[in-house]
Amino acid sequence: QIACEQVSQEEWHPFTISSAPEEGFLTMHIRCPDELDWCSTLRRTLIEEPVKAISCGKATAKPGCRVTFGHFRLNDMPGQAGEALKYDLPQSVDFPAVGGSSASSFKALADTPVKKDVDAAKIDMDELPVDGTLSLVPWFPSGSIRMWLDGPHGAPSELVWVHRTVVLVGAGIGVTPFASILRSIQMRAQSEKSQPSGWSMTRRRNSQTVTPSAGPLTHQIEEENWQPCQKVYFYWLCRSQDEIEWFYDMLREATQGATAGR
Repeated sequence: QIACEQVSQEEWHPFTISSAPEEGFLTMHIRCPDELDWCSTLRRTLIEEPVKAISCGKATAKPGCRVTFGHFRLNDMPGQAGEALKYDLPQSVDFPAVGGSSASSFKALADTPVKKDVDAAKIDMDELPVDGTLSLVPWFPSGSIRMWLDGPHGAPSELVWVHRTVVLVGAGIGVTPFASILRSIQMRAQSEKSQPSGWSMTRRRNSQTVTPSAGPLTHQIEEENWQPCQKVYFYWLCRSQDEIEWFYDMLREATQGATAGR
């Protein structure tokens, strides 16, 4: 779950990651229509307002635009973990080429934020909690963003890795856990392909049988060579073409290369 201090200092919202565990970064796809108060405010805070500020009002946020943030620390002030002193500032905005128009980009006027005069004597560093629940918003530069992440938490989708054949069914933005699974399958297949020939993953399959005398259940352990998610059936219900474009590149890659034919 995530929280944004500029949206609400006490409100947390759970989201499913869309990136694979094998990747060195974490991504989330969040649907932000106007009827969802917290999500729409998050969209304005992270996208619309930075676009307007960096472009000096010359551009507005559009689908596909990308805002890049830089990481900073409050005036290099002392602190044990320092998490409560960190913040992000938007540094650039990139717009993709659409139709006949060419791609465009804007950059912040300064590479580093203007430091405010902070009186460290007014901040009791010993009382700063590691989780950052104490608000230091008045001390941060204008336009700064502070996000908090709590997790990871388990999900039923983890069970796909104990089955040879899986059926994945999602609708709309609910496809995010399956996007993570498909990406993970692709990365695992690429890793296995790089292994020496003849190498394969071994899985132990447990089965329960009842003895003819109606006695207690006995366990049979059958060991054979097979791979989890060896066959994947993926169904995604979409209301518009726009939803398909969310994960188009990932779905295209999932049907090619090492995972082709699955």
